[in-house]
Amino acid sequence: MNAQNLDYIKMVEAAIKAPSGHNSQPWFFQLEDSAINILPNMEEILPIVDKSNRELFISLGAATENLCIEASVLGYDSNVEIDETNKKIVVHLNRGNSIIADSLHKSIESRQTNRKLYNNKTVSDDIILNLNNLPLTDDINRYIISKNDSMFNILKSYIEKGNEVQMSDKAFKDELLNCMRFNNTEVKRNPTGLTYKTMGAPAMPSFVSKFIIKSYLKPNKQNKADLKKIESSSHLVLFTTKNNTLREWVDLGRHLQRFLLTTTQQNIANAYMNQPCEIDELALEIQKNVGQIKGEYPTLLLRIGYAEPTPFSPRKKVNDVIIE
Repeated sequence: MNAQNLDYIKMVEAAIKAPSGHNSQPWFFQLEDSAINILPNMEEILPIVDKSNRELFISLGAATENLCIEASVLGYDSNVEIDETNKKIVVHLNRGNSIIADSLHKSIESRQTNRKLYNNKTVSDDIILNLNNLPLTDDINRYIISKNDSMFNILKSYIEKGNEVQMSDKAFKDELLNCMRFNNTEVKRNPTGLTYKTMGAPAMPSFVSKFIIKSYLKPNKQNKADLKKIESSSHLVLFTTKNNTLREWVDLGRHLQRFLLTTTQQNIANAYMNQPCEIDELALEIQKNVGQIKGEYPTLLLRIGYAEPTPFSPRKKVNDVIIE
């Protein structure tokens, strides 16, 4: 294996550290002479919670950004092409003469989704200002919302509505349960999904855990737990897109990853609260009724704050995501 191939494999190793819906890791990579193609793995789709595959392509965008950051460290210039017709991302790579390594590189290994209660500490105004200054493309917008902003309570109410819909939907709950790994045997068998460690649960036989978790997958219990988590956080962060298109989803994923890596540098935790973005009726209500977002489409919602780190989600082996 030549040095370039080894470099490309290192880029893929960084790419697969990106977040994905239910840790589905829905990506494949093709290595070419001067490019890496990033494609969706349609066997890892989530047809209930992500019926349009929007969160899948956001994940591919996040993986793309990690790959480009790693490329900069290895001395490559990268240029990203989004092929909407074939639903793939092409990262063109060339050896650079004066490439500056991206400072976010060190955060790739330590970034994680932290689903715990946070410690109620508020992120400082200076840090929020720096986060607000992170560049965006024209088709993406970002709103960092404090508890003093009326929009915070509006979005919180939509999260509650989202839980009422999703936790009353048997198909949604079945899909979620199928993505859970309840003990080490299940994790070793399938490194995708939500592990018992990341959920803060003890390892138990699957039939026992499923019985317990099913009793909690109810609107009132989910809302009670989520409201505590939201109130323990510092801010909500809403990403919007202009037209809710595949290209925008990939762009959003790239911006999201830079946001997450930047917050990781500041020891700021994050977790997703995407319920109202995942339900079309609620997303359209927000688009129509929340004047602050200027009619843009609410595409991704998360909370940020401070918390002790949690166990990391496992990843597939690199050889399992590289295809011919």
